[in-house]
This record gives sequence, structure tokens and C-alpha cells, in this order.
Amino acid sequence: MSFGEVFSQERTFFASDKYFFWKPLSFSGEFRTSGHYRKQDIYTDYIHDIQNSSRFSLGGLIHSESYIWQPDFLLLNIDAEYNPDFIKENFIVIPDQSENRTMKRLNIRTTLFNNKIISLNTSANLSQIYSNRENLTNIKTDSKQLGSMLSYSNKILPFNLSFNKTKWTQEETETGRVSKMDQINFTGRISKSFYSSD
Repeated sequence: MSFGEVFSQERTFFASDKYFFWKPLSFSGEFRTSGHYRKQDIYTDYIHDIQNSSRFSLGGLIHSESYIWQPDFLLLNIDAEYNPDFIKENFIVIPDQSENRTMKRLNIRTTLFNNKIISLNTSANLSQIYSNRENLTNIKTDSKQLGSMLSYSNKILPFNLSFNKTKWTQEETETGRVSKMDQINFTGRISKSFYSSD
């Protein structure tokens, strides 16, 4: 059983030609909920196992777009999401188990000098997932992604330079076990077209 998206709202603010320190352009949000139930009978030799599992999720997303000073100077996009899941599993041959998962996410994107020859795009994506597993362990996962890209759109030799940094940490709170990943990428790209049909 799935209910999908049950609520959505969007409001648009009309931008003017005047300069603003901060000017909202649009604001939208949605509310999501879904449910799932499963029952399964398993016969293996002399063992009869009945499995019942259910899952219910409830969450929401908010998105906003605005600019600072004027649209071609600095665009700002912000996404915020919160989504908890409730999972319950009942078995005969193994202990029953319930699990709660909570996901929180914040995504910020900016564009400096939009529609100009030289532009700079930056982004920051922060997320946290907390999983509470009954009779097993609790797991907390933090993820941070930072990135930027500098573009020079000239007619002779356009190029762009990008930087991305990813940091991921997972901790089992019951055992104290920690897993980490830290990654940095630098990328440069140059393109050249010699004919109009390229």
C-alpha cells in the first residue's frame, strides 16, 4: 500500500528590475507518506516459518530559490528534507526486530555571476542517517559533500575547473566501531570546436 505524495504547495514571487539585498523568487514544499506490509509463509523440510514485515515512512521536503543584489550576481537554492522510516519484522525462527531510520538532509547551491562569461558554482550537501536496530546496534552516518566549479565561457578556448570534497563517517554506537572516508577530487576540462557542425 502506497499513498505517495499527498501534499504539494508552491508560491512564486515576481522579481522586479530593482536591486535587493535578498529577494525570494520561489518557495515550494511537499509532504510524503507511504506504507508497506508483507506476510510470507516458508516451508523448509520440517520447519514452518511465518514472516510478517511492515514499513511506514513519513517525511517532507522544502525548496527555496532566491537571489542577492540581482539575479545575475548571486543565485541561492536551498533544499531541506526530513524523512523518518519505521520498520517492524516478526519471524518465528529468529528473534523479532524493529528498526527506526531517520534521514535529515540540507543542500545549499549558489551561482555567482550567472549568465556571465566567468561564473562560479558552489554547493554544500549535508546529510545524517540514524538507524536504531532493536537487539542489535544503533548506527549513525554523517555525510558532507562540498564542491565548486569555475567556468570561463569564451569563444576561443572555454574551460572549467572543479573541486569536490567528500567526508563520510559511520559509527556503531553500541560497539564504538567507526568507519571513515575522506576524498578530494580536482578536475579540469578544456573544449574546442573547429567547425560549426561539431
